[in-house]
Amino acid sequence: MTVVAPTLPGSVLVSAPGKVILFGEHAVVYGKTAVAASLGLRTYAWIRRTTGDSVVLTFPDLSPEALIRVEFTIEELKQWRMVTDASKDPMAVLSAASAKLLSDERVSGAAKQAAAAFLTVYLALVDEPMPMDVCVRSFLPVGAGLGSSASFSVCIATGLLLLTGRLSKTVGLSETELKTINDWAFCSEKVIHGNPSGIDNSLCTYGGAKLYSKGVMRDLKGFTTLKFILTDTQVPKNTKVQVEGVRLRKEKFPDIVTPILESIEALVTQCENSFSPSADETQLEETLETLVDINHSLLSAIGVSHPSLEAVRQTSARFGLKSKLTGAGGGGCALTLIRHDTTHDTIEEFKNALECHGCRSFEAEVGCEGVRCNFLSDADTIRWTDFVDRGLDSAQLDALIKR
Repeated sequence: MTVVAPTLPGSVLVSAPGKVILFGEHAVVYGKTAVAASLGLRTYAWIRRTTGDSVVLTFPDLSPEALIRVEFTIEELKQWRMVTDASKDPMAVLSAASAKLLSDERVSGAAKQAAAAFLTVYLALVDEPMPMDVCVRSFLPVGAGLGSSASFSVCIATGLLLLTGRLSKTVGLSETELKTINDWAFCSEKVIHGNPSGIDNSLCTYGGAKLYSKGVMRDLKGFTTLKFILTDTQVPKNTKVQVEGVRLRKEKFPDIVTPILESIEALVTQCENSFSPSADETQLEETLETLVDINHSLLSAIGVSHPSLEAVRQTSARFGLKSKLTGAGGGGCALTLIRHDTTHDTIEEFKNALECHGCRSFEAEVGCEGVRCNFLSDADTIRWTDFVDRGLDSAQLDALIKR
């Protein structure tokens, strides 16, 4: 039977950040180093045990058109649990449950992926299937290269570890406990992506900023939380197309593109060196603004910018700000560094100008705290409906977690 701590309530709220690439896009494909960091747009998972006979998953933010509710009966879960036990492989449940997951055409593809990932971790951690309601809200744009699936995976893993007593506390998590969360989040990510790098779920678990190259990650020492405006151009990105475009350009013009990729790596090294104890805030911001500007220009030179991204750049320049694409490019998102002396009025005017270009923009910390969680009381569950109906904003949810 599942070991449940005697004081463990039946409800838990978990949040995890997203992730952004700050510097080094595309060069990292060729073995160069990149800088990635946690993003303060968060996913929230509220999981509560119930007295019913099923597990009900609700994903209000995944699709406005398609059904975003998936339900598994306890009897189904018991049968699939036997498959998992027999094979000793958490992934084995996917073939057993595929007919159920694929049968309802009204459910969006993203919701099916999320349900499959949840199911895999649930059956691996819950010794005796228990009924529960699970609702996941996210303030991250989905499919924008901002780690939305990793953020989801960290939330689900943490919530299930808490409700099964495998984690007994919600604050001061040890390195061992964080590693356990990260390992199970990576298991969820494998269901969604097949062969993920593990970078996204690590940033969503631990927070902060990391340097990574050839599958190896290390902390960016001295990194301090930075404020950015994240702009979603709402132009769909296609990572495969952009990566292939760079490959072809490098193949055709190796003596031009190879030095550009090496310059991007040199820029990453400069970024790392910028976070020295002797650098003051203004000096650091000035250096980072220059690196933002150079990095985008280099990425544009290898063909991965887009008119929508250039519009963000031009708009930010009008307000004395510096922007760059983040991720694969060809659309997608841009980051604009906000200096500590930037006024509120300037930020609002900038965001309004971006809206005129059809963009959505969000103020967010980069390098923020990783996973957060808290047990909720019976009184808190009254607000469940508000949560499901998107009636609670991120500030209200953070207050529930932090108190």
